[in-house]
Amino acid sequence: MSDETEYIKSGGGRKNPIIHESIVDLDGIGERIDHYLGRRFTYHSRTEWQSIIEQGVVRLNGIIPKSRQRLKKGDRVVYQIHDLIEPVVDKRVRILYDDGDIIACNKPADLPVIPSGKYHHNTLYGIMCKKLKLSPRLVNRIDRETSGIVLMARTEQGARLMQNIIATGKIHKIYAVIVKGEVKRKSFIVRGNIGRVQDPQYRMMQAFTPEGKYSRTDFRLVAQKNGYALLLCRIHTGRTHQIRVHLREEGLSVVGDKVYGAKGAEIFQMFLKEGNSDNVLREVDLPRQALHAFKLCFIHPKTGERLVIKAPLPKDMREFAKAKGLL
Repeated sequence: MSDETEYIKSGGGRKNPIIHESIVDLDGIGERIDHYLGRRFTYHSRTEWQSIIEQGVVRLNGIIPKSRQRLKKGDRVVYQIHDLIEPVVDKRVRILYDDGDIIACNKPADLPVIPSGKYHHNTLYGIMCKKLKLSPRLVNRIDRETSGIVLMARTEQGARLMQNIIATGKIHKIYAVIVKGEVKRKSFIVRGNIGRVQDPQYRMMQAFTPEGKYSRTDFRLVAQKNGYALLLCRIHTGRTHQIRVHLREEGLSVVGDKVYGAKGAEIFQMFLKEGNSDNVLREVDLPRQALHAFKLCFIHPKTGERLVIKAPLPKDMREFAKAKGLL
């Protein structure tokens, strides 16, 4: 029995592996293995694939490769995930637009877009693979707790065309958000450089920092009552946690946000220990952050048609807004 066969059958010495196998064709000849995996399995970036390869869970013709290793036609790439028990997620994904090339879907909250951590099949990507019976290319992503519009394409060319539209700012992206605190202006703009900062109490924390990347969000007040407000936000850039960081600069916190809220690390640490316990919910009001990707407007890269795609406010945000007198 070959080393590769033994590796697959044994699950690398562990139980219940999920196995991905791929045979390199003409398109992959001469390509680095980390680039190849990033192109084939788009739920991880090339940098993430480099880390996965370093962990020794990828085999190239039965041997653990280096990220820089070049591929030949017919090479066999095997990638395994082990001992996966996935959390339950909301799988009610609705397709809002599909022209045979570009796809827009409405992602519910509590559903990650791509595989990570304990989530593999229970992701938007996994659900859409089953719905479409193919592997779509992701055009954009939103956080697991954020609901709303996510764009995909059926082909790499379609994804590249759409990603170019986003990169050049030729897309109008509107989010709806419910915040806690007093909004002092009917409309306002927040700008600044955002980057990751080191904080031992958080897994990931973004803040204004000179070393960060430029960001801009335009905010418009829809309604305000009882210490809460409903806002519409247009994001001109797509930095990590951009809307939440910008709102914090204005002294506001997104309802349900356990990271950038007024009590910050105290609530985050409580959430890590207790989950969405009554103690946590008393502080944040909702089990998830009240942020929704509401509308996208752009010119179709192939037809030239102006598209306007909307995802209605989800039930949990709608009911909360009504209870607070915002709708």
